[in-house]
Amino acid sequence: MPENDDPPGASAEKAKQQLAETLHEMVEPFITPLLAKAAEVLVSKGGERALDALQAPKKVFVQVLDSDFKNGHHSVHFKVVNSSLHGVYLDSLELDAPKGKFTVKHRSSDGWGGEDKVGWERRLLAPQTDYAFTLTFPECQNPTYTSQWSGQITLEISQLDEIKPEFRKIPFRIRWN
Repeated sequence: MPENDDPPGASAEKAKQQLAETLHEMVEPFITPLLAKAAEVLVSKGGERALDALQAPKKVFVQVLDSDFKNGHHSVHFKVVNSSLHGVYLDSLELDAPKGKFTVKHRSSDGWGGEDKVGWERRLLAPQTDYAFTLTFPECQNPTYTSQWSGQITLEISQLDEIKPEFRKIPFRIRWN
């Protein structure tokens, strides 16, 4: 085989590559503006929050599952979800509003079925796990729409891949029924 000859099939590969490059040059001026416009619409239509969530390094979410009132006490049910690749400690919990005494109850998974435990204990959440708990406090006195129909907790979250803990404030609604 002469030195300058390509191996069999190489010319077909070169032709494919040239065709792909030519098509790319022809289509790019049309596609790039369309993609940019689509991204702009996505961001302007609320996609900004979804994009932030996808790019956020913190993947620990706190859900407020329910709020109810029974036997003279309000109960608010929470779930903390660790969807990160790292362990997370839930170090402390404070009831910011309404002020006063509160109890925390969670279901222990020790053994078969588990049992209800009362009291806050520092807890490790392994990657891809969650922890559900219920916060209970006495009935709010003289409720008004602006001051007593909502509350807030602060949860101290220590991600093991972060240097400092985060003090996350979680608002919730208080229900009377």
